[in-house]
Amino acid sequence: MYHRFPQNRALNKIWEERCKRKYEFNVKNAVICSEHFTEDDYERDLRNELLGLPLKKLLKKDAVPTLSLPEFENTTKKTSGSKKGTSKKDNSESLMKSDEFDSMSSEMNSLEGINEYLELKLLEKEEEISNLKSTNRRLNNRISLLERKNETLLKKIRMMRRNNVSPKSRVKIY
Repeated sequence: MYHRFPQNRALNKIWEERCKRKYEFNVKNAVICSEHFTEDDYERDLRNELLGLPLKKLLKKDAVPTLSLPEFENTTKKTSGSKKGTSKKDNSESLMKSDEFDSMSSEMNSLEGINEYLELKLLEKEEEISNLKSTNRRLNNRISLLERKNETLLKKIRMMRRNNVSPKSRVKIY
């Protein structure tokens, strides 16, 4: 099963970075195989489950491919087959025990994943805040309109009282 790249720009960028393609590709047409996602990246297909239909794999909105990706394999371990004239960086890597290095590398990958996840959540919250601000502006505009209508009605009532006219019989209430 293949999944299209998400429309959310932040999440889309993370997916793009995870793919690490040597050549450029159009994410609008790109897909990624379900083998790159964990079972936790999918939500239950309750609709088909309740209707007794074949179940579909529904990817969660914030799912990020993590399995079998080139950039998350231990590609930094290059101690075997190194040349005699190695740099200080290569020497320091070769002094590390391989299991220490693997542990550190996987920790770095998990930190990257956590960082990406937190960045994604931050962008989602910023988008939510933007939507709330927009809603707040609309509500404030509506309040201003109602306050103006209320002021107009109060003026009409005052004028009617000056003319000794009963406001209930003349004023149209919205």
